Amino acid sequence: MARLLPPESASVEAVAREIGVGAQTLERWRSDARCRVVAIVVASIGIWLFHFMILKGVQQAAFINSIVTVAKIIPILVFIVILIFGFRLDLFQANLYGGGLAAPQEVQL
Repeated sequence: MARLLPPESASVEAVAREIGVGAQTLERWRSDARCRVVAIVVASIGIWLFHFMILKGVQQAAFINSIVTVAKIIPILVFIVILIFGFRLDLFQANLYGGGLAAPQEVQL
């Protein structure tokens, strides 16, 4: 087969006489070899395109993941700030075990 393909490109008849295989068989083998080369090139291009699509998707996913992470952290920080300014330690200590509050007074109408 190597003699039929470039750079040597010997004639099919000459190679057929040398190795004792029919010319039609050699023609079919040569066309199969060319098809394989085309298939390998097309498959390689497809794999590289798929790789770049995944890479772009991963980069976009990383960007979206960063945005979502910030969106999760902001409410937690806001809660902590509100807790710092709104927490009443005296009320917490007085009511830690459920005691310290007087019975609710009835409203007189």
